[in-house]
Amino acid sequence: MSIQVEPQALIFADDGSIPNNPRLPFLVYRNAIDLSDTPDPEAVVEKTFARHGWGEMWRNGIYPYVHYHSKIHEALGIARGRARVRFGGVGGEFIEQICGDGTSTLGAVNNAVALRLLPLQVRRTGGSRRPRR
Repeated sequence: MSIQVEPQALIFADDGSIPNNPRLPFLVYRNAIDLSDTPDPEAVVEKTFARHGWGEMWRNGIYPYVHYHSKIHEALGIARGRARVRFGGVGGEFIEQICGDGTSTLGAVNNAVALRLLPLQVRRTGGSRRPRR
């Protein structure tokens, strides 16, 4: 079940390798999905995100290196355990996430099952490399 929560909004500056968006905030939703008393929290997170238009989901998908997507948004939900994840590039911010938390966009995972999601309308357009200056 989804819970109506007010997101934490963060703006990250362009750090030279990750451009970040100067106008659109990075959103963190704490305890946005009630995972108590469910034997399959991954399925609950997947169904919740699907209801909100997110498709192409996969589990255990937090990369241990900095990356970004230049043409799409990404969401991340923690279904089990906890994760300390850095967002916003090398100079970004580490955010501790626990099951039931969600974000709207790297990191070290500590016993967590994470679900990464892309919008249903995503088109494969190649890598997400930043143009050289």
